[in-house]
Amino acid sequence: MKRLKNILFSTRTMTVLLMLFGISMAVATFVESSYDTPTAKTLVYNSRWFEILMLWLIILFIANIKRYRLWKKEKWPILVFHLAFVFMFIGGGITRYTSFEGQMPIQEGQTTNEIISDLTYFKLNVSDGEKILLYDKHPYMMSYFNAKDTKWPLKRTFKQNYRFDDKAISLKTLDYIPLAKDSVQITESGKKMLNIVSIGQGGREDNHISEGELKSIEGTMFSFNKSVQDAVHITEKDGDIMITLPTDGQYMSMEGQQKGVVTDSTLLDQQSGEIKANESSTLNHRALYTVNNTRFIIPKNSFKGKIIYYNGDKNNPMDKNLLEAIQLEINSGNETDTLLIKGGKGITGFDKTIKINGLNISLGVGSKILLTDVSLRCDDFLLDRYP
Repeated sequence: MKRLKNILFSTRTMTVLLMLFGISMAVATFVESSYDTPTAKTLVYNSRWFEILMLWLIILFIANIKRYRLWKKEKWPILVFHLAFVFMFIGGGITRYTSFEGQMPIQEGQTTNEIISDLTYFKLNVSDGEKILLYDKHPYMMSYFNAKDTKWPLKRTFKQNYRFDDKAISLKTLDYIPLAKDSVQITESGKKMLNIVSIGQGGREDNHISEGELKSIEGTMFSFNKSVQDAVHITEKDGDIMITLPTDGQYMSMEGQQKGVVTDSTLLDQQSGEIKANESSTLNHRALYTVNNTRFIIPKNSFKGKIIYYNGDKNNPMDKNLLEAIQLEINSGNETDTLLIKGGKGITGFDKTIKINGLNISLGVGSKILLTDVSLRCDDFLLDRYP
């Protein structure tokens, strides 16, 4: 026992552990450069073995202070060296377990007490039509380490159970795609899909929605062959498409314009009209619809296909700000559904809404809003740029 104690708490062991600590930090730096910060945190900084390493070093430094009586005046330089590491590791532990990080965006002249968390969470908003509960207490860091095609030998899966009154909800991750890009593959074995082209501040964007799906487009919910309250309801039967708006909207016919080309200049001097809320009408493929400030067209009938997701290139400036995609399995009662949601750091909203076991569940993954006890106001903002 004494021999084991001498091995575990010897100066030689402390030297080896310090070297291991330095090598670990170097490896984490290369991992962060090659992959991303969440991967470095998952494998090194936030790992259990790294925490044990730092705790072991703290015990060794304190033991050496006592063993060699480093409080004597002539040994103060060595004492300072030991105490520096002790306080550094303890400070890191306090930061790791009791603090939080985030960003507080404040526009000039505004006051806020909201911080957008750096940690990401799985978020569920569950309603039975009378009561609404929000579940966002479980942080989870997704990284390349969790991706299906990862080179790492280990893979973590998020599993969590929730309870809404007498109903249980089970959530489990199936796959993770960092910097998710997608393309549509037309195949007879796929689901029936529609292409909804939205016209927003960023220009024209293709949005594909599958049959039975509920999807948010430019802040407005759309459903295809699925009746959902407060959503743009699109139904197709025998090749005919009907559209029902949740609120009053407008349409602008674009007959005679080049097919598939939509610009602000093509919208001038065209036939237009109003569409009453909750009144079903035949869809016009050559009309631009507007509801809740969302402008869209549906240029053609449905087709059978499936959406293929793949990893973007983090070294490509066009891909580095793409969202991550997570495939989830959700179970409640005897019902099970599989869906893919997009999110990530800085995203505070919900991406998908489903109905399962009599519950309306909105799901999202990303940051959440943290409220501070004090508010900050930005009186003036100056930005200087240098070559």
